[in-house]
Amino acid sequence: MSVSTTIAISAATSANLAAQQAAAAAARAECIAYVPNYKHAGATLEQIQYYAYCAEKLYPKHEEMPHDQVVLAKLALILILGGGVFGAYKMFMEPFGGDVLDRVLLGFIAGAVYVLIGLLLAAMVFFAISFLFS
Repeated sequence: MSVSTTIAISAATSANLAAQQAAAAAARAECIAYVPNYKHAGATLEQIQYYAYCAEKLYPKHEEMPHDQVVLAKLALILILGGGVFGAYKMFMEPFGGDVLDRVLLGFIAGAVYVLIGLLLAAMVFFAISFLFS
C-alpha cells in the first residue's frame, strides 16, 4: 500500500468519524429541544417512542457491576483494610523510632502491602491450578 493510499484512507476515516460526531451532536441538540416541550397527554405512539429515544440518548443507563465482581471487590477491600489495621497495630506495639502517626501510617501501608501480595499469590496459584486442570 502506498503512502498516498494510506493518507486517503486516514482522511476518509477522519471525515467519517467527524460526520458521525456531527450527526450525534445534531440528534442530541434536537432531543434537548424536544424533551422539555413534550406533553404525554394526547401524544401518539410515535411521539412516545421518540421521547423514550431522546431520554435514553440524554440520560444513558450506567452498567452495573456483576454481583460476583461486587462481592470480590468488597472482600478485597475488607482484607486490605483488615491487613492495614493489623499492620498498624503490630507496628505500634513494636519499638520504632518516630511519632505515633508515623507508626500507624507505616503499619497500615505494610499490612495492606502484605495482604495485596497474599491476594496476588493466591490468584496466581488459582490460575495455575485452573490452567493445569482445564
